Amino acid sequence: MFEDIVKRKSTGFDTKTQCPHCRTTNITLYIVQGVMNDKRKQEAHCRMCNKNWYIIHDRDMSSAYVQYI
Repeated sequence: MFEDIVKRKSTGFDTKTQCPHCRTTNITLYIVQGVMNDKRKQEAHCRMCNKNWYIIHDRDMSSAYVQYI
């Protein structure tokens, strides 16, 4: 039974908490900025590979995608 739970575990990428370059969770998130009426932009910085990127959220911050700097 435990093996079934481990097999079903998602191995996907979490855009809000992981670096898109090195996949670590050692990131710093900066203040959220308003881009347009329905979008929010948040800058992120990885402390492992020293790269920056933007996380673009919906208005309710439910879905997000990465925009590279």
